[in-house]
Amino acid sequence: MDLKVDLNIPIHQGAFPLHEAAYSLSPGLIELFLSHGAQPDSRCDHVDSEYYGLLPLHIALKRLSSDKNLIQWTPSQSIVELIIMLCLPKMEEALETTRLLALNTKEIEEVIRFYAKRGKVTDLAVLLMVARKKFMDPITLLDKDGFTLKGCMTFRRCIRSELAALINIEYGIMGLNEEEELFEVCRERKMVMMSTLLMLEIFERAGDAIDEYLQSKQSNKSEEQVAQEVASLLAEAGFDTDSRDIGDRRVCRMWIWTTGYLYATLHPFRHAF
Repeated sequence: MDLKVDLNIPIHQGAFPLHEAAYSLSPGLIELFLSHGAQPDSRCDHVDSEYYGLLPLHIALKRLSSDKNLIQWTPSQSIVELIIMLCLPKMEEALETTRLLALNTKEIEEVIRFYAKRGKVTDLAVLLMVARKKFMDPITLLDKDGFTLKGCMTFRRCIRSELAALINIEYGIMGLNEEEELFEVCRERKMVMMSTLLMLEIFERAGDAIDEYLQSKQSNKSEEQVAQEVASLLAEAGFDTDSRDIGDRRVCRMWIWTTGYLYATLHPFRHAF
């Protein structure tokens, strides 16, 4: 008897089979479900579920970014450190799971906007690793109501625009005691935007090399070796990495995001907007 299972019917608190497969970070299961008609754009609609309103792609990203090392990373640390951690052998299946979902999710633009709005640099880094070309497409800008179309611009321009606005706010409230809290919020948000902008620059210049490296299967390599090889790839792309701490993989402070680079990146914005 040929039994068929409908993969587009909720199975638990509004979650679909693809949500559960995404949580398991199993690329084989994701591929199987997609090949049998599972819809990657289905959202969980059960208000009491932890998955409420989320796509399978959101679930995969949430699971991946909760890795014990990734969860400790902050935008005040090196972007290179983040990229190296994502290139480690243990991340292979999680990245492939996310790649399959990202490439099949029609709402990928909304997903990118979702994480950019919340300043989720780790999630954006993962999306850049698995679906980099999606960031090159124009992003639809919505008004505060979330529905009114304001226009379209590239993701890079969106980040630059917000960064310029944050810098202007900082200058306007600098030294005002009553605005210390707002100043700190702007400072932290600016740090996130700087990290995101640098990350875009890295993937635009070294994205192909990183893709090839990930496809070459690094399962037999040590973490230290991966750190050295990724740093070498970035150096070949023209980034000035500091490899003095490569031996300590847990720290891996190869700071290409120091003052000189950021100043060179940010300086033109003060005149462009």
